[in-house]
This record gives sequence, C-alpha cells and structure tokens, in this order.
Amino acid sequence: MTRRRDVLLVLVPGVLLPASLLASGKNYPDKPVRIVVAYPPGGQADAVGRLVAKELAEVLAGTVIVENRPGGNATIGTEFVAQAPADGHTLLLGGAGNLTIAPAFDSQLRYDTMRDFVAIARVARVPQLLAVRAGLPITTVPQLLDYARKNPGKLTFASTAAANELAIESLKAAEGIDILSVPYKGTSQAMLDLVAGRLDLTFADAASLAPHVRSGVLRVIANAGTFRARDYRDVPTMIEQGVPSFVWESWQGLVAPRATPADVVATLQQALGKVVASAEYRDGLERLGFVPVDESPDRFSAALQEEIERHRALVKRLGKAR
Repeated sequence: MTRRRDVLLVLVPGVLLPASLLASGKNYPDKPVRIVVAYPPGGQADAVGRLVAKELAEVLAGTVIVENRPGGNATIGTEFVAQAPADGHTLLLGGAGNLTIAPAFDSQLRYDTMRDFVAIARVARVPQLLAVRAGLPITTVPQLLDYARKNPGKLTFASTAAANELAIESLKAAEGIDILSVPYKGTSQAMLDLVAGRLDLTFADAASLAPHVRSGVLRVIANAGTFRARDYRDVPTMIEQGVPSFVWESWQGLVAPRATPADVVATLQQALGKVVASAEYRDGLERLGFVPVDESPDRFSAALQEEIERHRALVKRLGKAR
C-alpha cells in the first residue's frame, strides 16, 4: 500500500540547496521510482523488472514503476539512465548484454558501465542451456566436442545476440573446435530454423526451449551455469561434463547513475536485500526460471569489471571490436 509523504522544504535566503541533498536522507523516495528496462515488454528482463518493482515498492512504502526503453541492443535505455538525474528515482535493470558485453564490442558507446553507474544489487540469474536438434546423434558435451573435431565447420549454431555469439566463440576457443555461428536478429526465427532442422544447436534459457523440448524436436544436453536448472535437474552442467573453464549464465541487476548520493544508494541496497530475501520474490523468480542472487554490492561491482575485461579480451581475440 502506498503511503503519503509530506515534505517540508525550508529555504534559506541566499542558499541554493543541491538536488542531491533534497533527494537524500529520510525523505527518499519523495516521488515515484522508475526502473528502466532496456528491452520490450513481455520478455524475461521485463518480467523480472516488474517483479522487482512490485516487491521494492512494498519495502520502500512508495511507488515503483517499470519503464521499457528498448532499442540499440538495449543500449538506448542504458544510455538514458546514464544521463538521468542522479537522485535515486531513475534506475536501470541491466544484464550482461548491455552492461558488460556491449561495452566489449563497441568502444563508441555513449556510456561506460564502470564510469557512469554505481552497482546496487544483482537480483536474479539463470543458466543458459545448450540444446541440439533431436536428429543430431549427440546427447552429451563430450559427444558434441568429438563430433565437432571430426566434422570441422559442419555444425551450425544459432546466434541470436552478442551474448550467444560470445558464448559459442568462448567454447570454440576453449576446446579448439570449429562450429559455424549463424547470426539472427531474434530468438523466434532462430528457434523456427532449429526446430525445422536447418540449424544444429544453440544456447537459450529454459523458457524459450521448453515447448520444443516437450514436443521432442530439441534435446538439452548441457547446463552452462554453476547450478542445475529447476526444470532440468537431470541435465549436468558443462563443468560436470568436463569443461571446467566454461560458465555462461544470464543475470539481471539494478544500477543507478554514478553520482547518486551514497545514502540513497545505501537505502536501495538495503531495500533490495530485503526484496531478494523475501519468499514472495523467490517464488516469483522460480516461476520465471530464475534464482535470486545473494552477494554484496562490492561483489556485484567487481563482477561487472571482471566480465567486461573477460569479454573485451575475447572480442579482441576474435577481431570483432568496433
């Protein structure tokens, strides 16, 4: 329930109080907080954002809304938040795609993750699953690697985004295999071609794969995360199948413009800690196929830096930097 807040503003003659001071302290939030999702409505990021907004509003006893600003592979909404007033009322729900992968590919971006944002909390993660078409005689990762080595360049991979491209290129580099990456603008067309047998394999989330796995046209052979997926507990991870250097997970986290006052950031971090710990939030995430993340803001910030450096090194090795 939203509680009304009455704010008394005292003006001292000749003194102009900075906006950051007015936004900080016990009066925060003194207007609706908006969480910008840089993807269209209806997707996983949007669903996580709306769940976070609902639970955060209850903890803050205020209004929290989701605003979708898609475009530019999620860089448009990200840039918007980077340039927004740093008062804690405009936040970004970001992931690897816009916060660590896009900066690795494009040096001309008009935002820098570590310079322009302050990490608040990572709120959800989900492993990516490696799926193959059912007609392929492959049921395990060792079989896939063996097949790829014996048939270089013959296997085709559906690359639906920069993250997918980096995932397969990372596996190719780690294992010395040759798989042809076929770029797609979106998941839908890639799935159609994969189901039709025109492609061989892809990385995707459980929700995207579920109907095709149930119908028997796709087979999940590996979990690329550090934990087994809820609906695929019998599918071992890449690590368990002998590829210890390979982990690929999707995640979502909240960041704010860098100059946001420290006490506002602390308030948000404490609030998100309560959200992530709540049974309602955890149940909601589980229904979406995600799990909550329990880590410190410092660890989240360090993870952002680590991912950016790792992705930049891979992009440089591939010669794909712009």
